[in-house]
Amino acid sequence: MKKIIQELSRFRNIVATGQKALETIIKQFAEKNIQILSPAIGSYTSFIFENRELRLYRMPSSSRAYPLALEKKAEIYKSAFGVIVP
Repeated sequence: MKKIIQELSRFRNIVATGQKALETIIKQFAEKNIQILSPAIGSYTSFIFENRELRLYRMPSSSRAYPLALEKKAEIYKSAFGVIVP
């Protein structure tokens, strides 16, 4: 992730879709001694990486195995980002 962020100067947001994705992202930054608090579902937490403020969004998993109605998942995405693209 470090290399991608460094190469994309306008990069500001990371979206984790599901708990495992969130844990993986947080772990990668923890290995660089950057502590990130786990945000609530539908929210984000800010952190600094190489003098740049980034946001880590935590969204519900898109998997059917995640026990939340699709409509409810869509509401969470819409409230976080304002737009749902069909």
